[in-house]
Amino acid sequence: MSLYSLKMRASKHTANGDEHVSGAEKILYREELPDNMSALLERALHHAKGRADFINLKIESIQPQEIETIDALSVSSVAVETPAQGQQAILTYLAQLGISNGPDIMEQFQDTYAMRGAMLLNVDTLERMEPDPARGIRATYMDGAHTHPRPVSEDKNHFQEAIILASKVVHAPHILAEICMSDDPDYVTGYVAAKSIGYVRITKLKEMGCPDGGRIFLFRGSRKDAAETIRYLEHQRVIVRHAAATPDGQPVSPAAMPDPYARLTTALDTRREQHLYRTLTELSSAQCAHVTCAGRDMLMLASNNYLGLANHPALKQAAQQAIDTYGCSSGGSRLTTGTLPLHTQLESALARFKGTEAALLFNTGYCANVGILSALWQ
Repeated sequence: MSLYSLKMRASKHTANGDEHVSGAEKILYREELPDNMSALLERALHHAKGRADFINLKIESIQPQEIETIDALSVSSVAVETPAQGQQAILTYLAQLGISNGPDIMEQFQDTYAMRGAMLLNVDTLERMEPDPARGIRATYMDGAHTHPRPVSEDKNHFQEAIILASKVVHAPHILAEICMSDDPDYVTGYVAAKSIGYVRITKLKEMGCPDGGRIFLFRGSRKDAAETIRYLEHQRVIVRHAAATPDGQPVSPAAMPDPYARLTTALDTRREQHLYRTLTELSSAQCAHVTCAGRDMLMLASNNYLGLANHPALKQAAQQAIDTYGCSSGGSRLTTGTLPLHTQLESALARFKGTEAALLFNTGYCANVGILSALWQ
């Protein structure tokens, strides 16, 4: 059963070039697309950073087997009164992670403000690992597990979207941690995240009204490792389970998405109610005009054995002789090792019957009678 990745990207043209306004993404079932597309469009058109003059909605089909399911990071909060205190809190957590050059990393943060994506920074050498520093790295193809159908809201849940993204990022190979500050002027909270410390919410990293924001993925490894990290971040489809809707709230319903089995059960129940549910019928006798089914003698009106040859004594005897000579299987396709003298004889008989140079047999679902005619022509 197909799912769909829905992405929204919005920007506006300024004197300094295109400026990012808003972005969001979801993984949805087909019937959830229209309402969610409308909600994301409204978000793009009504944003604190201004009205977008370019909006892109991108929809891609996703197969359930392509999706990796992970658990959301644990959540904690650090309340601070000033951005300086918030940045100091980040340095404290980086030190706990064994990252001693936290101040040097934070100096790189201002370079992320104009980037379309995130900075991939070698934590040991401070080398930028993105192929395109202006674009950065985009962590995409992710969503939280949700019940079906998904409740639709035009309002952005900064916290939940952030924890979903952070959970995917820190699960990427060779990523030690992520630090982030929202570029939304009306949202001053940021975070530092890592597997060992979870998602640590810092309540103030900038002043209200400030449009600056960005994120740094802290990486450790070689250039080859960086390619593996980027592939995961930009292409691996991920569903995050148990992502809380609020910092002090309970996780959303743990019903994993995608969960195609629940929908299949509903569809099958509907077919039963409409008398369209099909089951297998077991026959305990040979294919004839009359057959034995469920211990009863019944008239057969649905068989392809319309010539009555399937249980003909001469054909059964010919089949037994063929099994004695050739076994129960041809062992291969006609083009490799599967052509037997019986096939050639039948093709010759059919050619004579039709008055043609030759005939060629093709297997079909209706060869119940044709496939045994060679015995009659021998």
